[in-house]
Amino acid sequence: EMGDRVVPFGKHVFIERSDFFDTEGPEGAANNNKPPKGFKRLLPGGKVRLKYAYVISCDEIVRDPDTNEPIELKCTVYPETRAGVTPEGEARVKGIIQWVEASTAVKCKVNQYDRLFKTEEP
Repeated sequence: EMGDRVVPFGKHVFIERSDFFDTEGPEGAANNNKPPKGFKRLLPGGKVRLKYAYVISCDEIVRDPDTNEPIELKCTVYPETRAGVTPEGEARVKGIIQWVEASTAVKCKVNQYDRLFKTEEP
């Protein structure tokens, strides 16, 4: 048996910045206010599934007054979509993103490297 684990879900969650495309901000202005082709993650007014949880939609963007970058997204949670359920009559959401509940998140430093070796398969 694999066992069970509890994944906390709360009012505040963190997502990766790359999982949100800001069509109304600086990155949208650089792309004629259109997301890149094939982008299936969160957009203003769009819906996405939080992996193993609920579908959310982005309702409002709170921006940094100096840089105009998004600092907070205010979203609606659809409780009837828990654990992969798509209610009858609703369109299936294409994008699924990783997330972590904010109050249980652990601060960490992540080093992201490109290539560690000169050859593809050392």
